Amino acid sequence: MTHDFLPTSDAIALLTLIVALSAYVATIRLWLIDRIKKVRDEEEKKKLKTTSRLLTLADAPLVVSGVLLFFHGFWNNTLGLWFSCAEPPNWMLSWSIGLLTFALVVLVAHHIGAWWKSIRA
Repeated sequence: MTHDFLPTSDAIALLTLIVALSAYVATIRLWLIDRIKKVRDEEEKKKLKTTSRLLTLADAPLVVSGVLLFFHGFWNNTLGLWFSCAEPPNWMLSWSIGLLTFALVVLVAHHIGAWWKSIRA
């Protein structure tokens, strides 16, 4: 059985991307929350709340992906101290990459939606 392993330097580079994307999404969510508080029109508030909730489809997978990648990249200094296996489980890296891919697809969909709104405005 082959073992999927990402060198620590590559894991750090990818983890940096994940953290940056998660911070990007969090910034947008905070802006939406601030906007929701200021808007008086209930219909507009409802749209903003929906957008904020839809961002969770990208944010939650990013957070889980980052945690899995962190434990994969730093196995020997974290969970590996408590488990008998010398290498992280194969599923950690594949799930991390899969969740990151899903989050990226969701973010692309959000951007396409924003582009569409810009075109129609």
